[in-house]
Amino acid sequence: MNRQRGSLLVMTLWIITILGALSVAVARYLSTEVRVTRYRLARHEARELAHSGIVLALTLIQEDQIQTPTADWSGEPWAAPQTISPASGRQLTIVITDEERKLNVNTATAAQLSFLLVGDDTLAQAIVDYVDAPDPTEDRLTDNPPYYAKNSSITVLDELNDVPGMETESYETLTSFTTPFTPPTAAGGPLNLNTVMPEVLEAVGVPSATVQTIVQYRSGAEHFVQAGAALIALLESQGLVLDDAQRTLLASALFTVGSQLFLVVSEGVLESPNVRVRVQAVIQRSTDTSPPKIISWRESSNR
Repeated sequence: MNRQRGSLLVMTLWIITILGALSVAVARYLSTEVRVTRYRLARHEARELAHSGIVLALTLIQEDQIQTPTADWSGEPWAAPQTISPASGRQLTIVITDEERKLNVNTATAAQLSFLLVGDDTLAQAIVDYVDAPDPTEDRLTDNPPYYAKNSSITVLDELNDVPGMETESYETLTSFTTPFTPPTAAGGPLNLNTVMPEVLEAVGVPSATVQTIVQYRSGAEHFVQAGAALIALLESQGLVLDDAQRTLLASALFTVGSQLFLVVSEGVLESPNVRVRVQAVIQRSTDTSPPKIISWRESSNR
């Protein structure tokens, strides 16, 4: 009898131990599932926040087209970064910049690109060769793997990583100062005088003194409303003395005062759990009253 009782006690203890282990395993599993589900819901909410920022940007850009269709500058509503907190622990940030502030990577000359790359003539020429007409001498068949120039326009700047000799620092410089999206109206352009980066102005051949005058003028309450002859007259009224070469450059189709393409960076953030979803979209504004359209979309998250 005592042996039976002892065996039953041992079996009972084993059953209790097994059940306890199963309970811990189930609890851990359920805890993990709860955390995963919570994260998935948070990521979905952050994603919807980021998407709503793109919708707001579309509205701002269309309203600007209706209200001020001829010129775009940094004092307009679309150009002001926005931070919105729709609820506690939730935040949406929206930054809109126009692409006409950058050099067109598909039409830029080797000299323009070399200026931005701080004199790297070899890499600048390799970029031009990558997009220009086919030339067998530009291919590198002995490389492993062999390199063949694309010989057509770059559609996303990621393609620059395929160009021989491209390093991280050079790539980051080019992503800051160039764009593949603007129309090929001029070598490196079009460039919006109201927003174009000073480095880009110098890259296309505008002298430093003229660049300083342009930046100083548009930094105040004023902005450029016309290019061409009106621009030259305005700059000379600011005390600049322009030679014939500068006049020809400033009167060319390279410069404009409006923008049609806008990069929107919209980020939705949740504090707990910490989740960030970022959307980068390029929006093309129409030349009439029709709605703008999205021509590029990239989405990423912190997990």
